[in-house]
Amino acid sequence: METWRCVRRGYGRCVAGRGRYVMSSDRDEPSSKRRKCHGTIKRNWEYLCSRKKEKLKDGEDENADPTCEDSEGKFDFSVMSYNILSQDLLEDNSHLYRHCRRPVLHWSFRFPNIMKEIKHFDADVLCLQEVQEDHYGTEIRPSLESLGYHCEYKMKTGRKPDGCAICFKHAKFSLVSVKPVEFCRRDIPLLDRDNIGLVLLLQPKLPRAASPSICVANTHLLYNPRRGDIKLTQLAMLLAEISSVAHRKDGSFCPIIMYSGLKEAPLEKAEVGVSAEKVSSHLQHHFSLSSVYSHYLPDTGLPEVTTCHSQSAITVDYIFYSAEKEDAARGPGAEVALVGGLKLLARLSLLTEQDLWTVNGLPNEHNSSDHLPLLAKFRLEL
Repeated sequence: METWRCVRRGYGRCVAGRGRYVMSSDRDEPSSKRRKCHGTIKRNWEYLCSRKKEKLKDGEDENADPTCEDSEGKFDFSVMSYNILSQDLLEDNSHLYRHCRRPVLHWSFRFPNIMKEIKHFDADVLCLQEVQEDHYGTEIRPSLESLGYHCEYKMKTGRKPDGCAICFKHAKFSLVSVKPVEFCRRDIPLLDRDNIGLVLLLQPKLPRAASPSICVANTHLLYNPRRGDIKLTQLAMLLAEISSVAHRKDGSFCPIIMYSGLKEAPLEKAEVGVSAEKVSSHLQHHFSLSSVYSHYLPDTGLPEVTTCHSQSAITVDYIFYSAEKEDAARGPGAEVALVGGLKLLARLSLLTEQDLWTVNGLPNEHNSSDHLPLLAKFRLEL
């Protein structure tokens, strides 16, 4: 049985080779959070399978992976998770984006950039957060459908303007079931928040008649570091729904991929001294889940971050996937992590706070959310 404690982020060791993806930047090391000119910095594909650990050469396609292909006995697919920053939330929290040039914060500028990233990576499964309802109906969903995606969406409760979406390529998967999850119970203090989740069961499209399904879950949990009890209660509810959806007739579970994000918000002075180690709250579950990312750079030991704005740069976004106990014990992103049929093949590297301030933090001219997209490639053994 696995125990989850209420910590803001977990760290391990990174084992990987590198490929290449270009972001915007101008210099190698930042000296402050002052506004900087745009140029290029790199996000690298880190290959965790033994035959692909070298860097991709300049000019090679960073999405091309000769080991990631469908064939007899295996099914390869990619997952992208991206908090795209709801425009209403951006405008309601403008103090977080004082470092940005005003034009880059307009939705008319941001949306084409976001779609450009999604189209560039061409993931088979998308887990999106902070998807604003009106933009979803008029722009986001039609644009994704034109790229071959089927989209499912769950709006937050309590008249909140955004929600979560899971989208998948028609050519790769069929939809088996959809389970929206509402955490809010107004009469229960631990469940009086409007966060939600979404759980899909997908069937890989393969020539063979009986291929195992894959459970994909997407959620956006409460961030408040003083309320780990609420976060864990929300997580317990989501895991219960995942258990129901992923359960097989023989008592086992189909492979699981879960995105968990926290809605990051500025800390009050009273919150700064709160230590995660002092919080005793924890929950137990029977899944064996491993993080795709290690969250530390192997060479320098600097922490990777998934969000960066005027007040903080931290990790609040995670992709978890089901892993056998012995593989999960090796640490996040362990090489050749067999996952009840799933193997982690590659992940798109994260960046440090210093890296991101060389592009004036997030959002910027080329990256139109205050979060980085997370990407991973998996193999389903048949």
